Amino acid sequence: MRFSSAIRTVWAVKVVLISVCIDLAHGAPQPANISLVGRTGDDVNEYLADFLLPVSQGRDSLLFIDARGAWLQHESDGEDLEEDELNLGVGWRLLVQDSDMIVGANAFYDMRSTVFDTDFDQVGAGIELLGERVDFRANYYYPLDDVRSSVTDTDTSTTKSSSSSLGPIFEQNGRRYRVRTTRTKTTATETTFERFEEPLPGYDVEIGVAVPFVSDYIDTRILGGYYHFRSDIGTDIEGPKARLELRPVPAIKLDLEVYDDDELNGTEYFVGLWLSLPLSIKSVMDGKNPCARFTDNLRFRNRNLRERLIEPVNRDFRIRVKEGETSNTQTTTTTKTKEETLDLGPVQKQEPDRINGEYHDGQATISRTDQELHAAAPTGFSS
Repeated sequence: MRFSSAIRTVWAVKVVLISVCIDLAHGAPQPANISLVGRTGDDVNEYLADFLLPVSQGRDSLLFIDARGAWLQHESDGEDLEEDELNLGVGWRLLVQDSDMIVGANAFYDMRSTVFDTDFDQVGAGIELLGERVDFRANYYYPLDDVRSSVTDTDTSTTKSSSSSLGPIFEQNGRRYRVRTTRTKTTATETTFERFEEPLPGYDVEIGVAVPFVSDYIDTRILGGYYHFRSDIGTDIEGPKARLELRPVPAIKLDLEVYDDDELNGTEYFVGLWLSLPLSIKSVMDGKNPCARFTDNLRFRNRNLRERLIEPVNRDFRIRVKEGETSNTQTTTTTKTKEETLDLGPVQKQEPDRINGEYHDGQATISRTDQELHAAAPTGFSS
């Protein structure tokens, strides 16, 4: 856990200690509740500890603080990755005697540290109806942070091409010259790969019923729901979900949760074990066994509705973050021109050539007749 997360944990502990003092001051009959949870899926494991602490309560009502810490472990490309979450919430529940129903509302502050050492925060709120036969829950989540991005890699490539051309020959100071022009074009391409993490606002709802006949002996519930988390730079994450709860004794819950696909959690299912431990701090102060109720909760029986006042709030403890990678390519082209003067040597005068009875010396032309040439030829010369 990184330094910032440690500070948050200390803050959470302070909140819990203050709540303990409040609990002692009120002499609350309802105990605190500690829940230890382990869930596993396809290459994904979740470990949670939840502490629900009554702050104030009446005969049929309860005001409580719910603190939850989670440690997540999952595998990606053969590498084990870890991240942690912290949830701090306050809730209120009212047992409505006439309808055999608990009505509740809650508000949470969530913190997440991702595998890329990025911190995200969000707030959430929810409502719940907990009954003997029917349950209903609805939660909304609102992140407090924007998209976070970071450069992961940069790829640079360079290509060069050149071409040459020769200008006309010119004479200067009795010498001949020619200019050669060389053009070199350099193309540099830089591709930057950037990873982004986007916290997603969204909601989830679920409704469930106790399985007839079976629940008369073992508390068994089937629940179905829907989740939707909105993305501004990608596709939304949404779909149906279903859950089966089996509670053979009040202290132990087994559950199986399935999702529409693995985009939400990296797995399409979770199998979980919940262990709940009622803890009376007042009993500690009175010199009594603080876990006396735990022994009773290991007996084979169904819970009564009042006992559900202290069950953990059922909500998505994760801040949903969409991960992705983008690339940006920039191309820069530069051209350099180089001129080089080539020295072709001195200007040379040509020897007279006979062309159609004419002599050329490169400067002037002298015309003679064939007879004149013959007359000028040395003796013995035959034209």
